[in-house]
Parts: sequence; C-alpha cells; structure tokens
Amino acid sequence: MQENDSQQQNGADSDERIVSARNPELARQMEELRLRTLQADDVAKRAIELVDKQSGAIEELREQNEALQEQVAMLKGRVTPDPATKDYDELTRDERVHRVRTSCVRKASKNGGRAAIDYNDVMTLLGHHPSTGYAYKLLKLAGELAGFTYEKRERGKNDRLCVDLNAVTDETVLHAVNNREDGGA
Repeated sequence: MQENDSQQQNGADSDERIVSARNPELARQMEELRLRTLQADDVAKRAIELVDKQSGAIEELREQNEALQEQVAMLKGRVTPDPATKDYDELTRDERVHRVRTSCVRKASKNGGRAAIDYNDVMTLLGHHPSTGYAYKLLKLAGELAGFTYEKRERGKNDRLCVDLNAVTDETVLHAVNNREDGGA
C-alpha cells in the first residue's frame, strides 16, 4: 500500500514537472496554492487545539462555579445575622414585634414575672424611629401571643403591653431574654 502511495506521489511530481516546463506561471500558481493549503491546514489544526484547550478550561470553571455556589448556599443557611446588630430600617415587622416582646419579658424577669411596657418604652427601644401609630401597632401585634396582652387604657394614659412570664409559651422570646439577644432594654 505504501508503494502505491509512493507511486502516486511520484506520478504527481512528474505531472507537476511537465506542467512547470510547459507553463511556468501555472506552476508558480499551483505551488502558491499548495503552500496556502498547507498554511491553512496548520492554522486549522492550531485553532482546533486552542478550542479543545478552552473547552476544557470552560468546563473546569463551570464545575468550580457550581461547587462554589453550593458552598455559598450552605453558608447562607448557617449564617443568620445577629438581630441586635441590625438597624431599625433593616428589621422586618416581625423582628420589631419580637424586640418589643423581648423587652417586655426582660423587664418582667427583673420584676417578679409580670411587667408592662407602653408607647414611650417602644420609642426608646427602637431609637424613636416608629411613628406613634406604628408604635401602638407593634404593641397590639406583640399582645397576640400567649402570655402577652394588649391593654387599652382610659383616656390620658398610654395603652400598654402586659406580660405574665408563667403564661409565655414562645421559647424564642424566652431564649432571647436568657441569651441577651435583640439589644433591648
């Protein structure tokens, strides 16, 4: 088989010599075409090699990206910001209500198990950020949990949130007080 290829090459070489002898311009053009074809083949081979390398690198980066995304998701699940470090504007309504309850429970734990806080206490607790209406709304919402009551008082006295520690069943509030969370008074 190699002999056959060699014979064909020799035949092609002799054909080129005949063409060269008869038409030197045509021979020059054929040689130029042959060189361009070889150059194009080299360029194509290098391009394929580069694409293969880049494809491998891209796939490796995709795998790394997926692994990092999984790690970030896992870490986000573990990390919960300390509520005491949050600014008022960053707190959700539920977190504000939790702070109000926690403040009331903390006061009760120092006062025989019962205590009350009012509008003024809420304003102090939350850095005087809420409006009057919103402060009362927080007191009302805080009163919706077992052990807490919202007490509407007569004209001239502030409504208030009352707590009886013996009736509080929400472990998160008790836990917050025991661990001094929420930065409350």
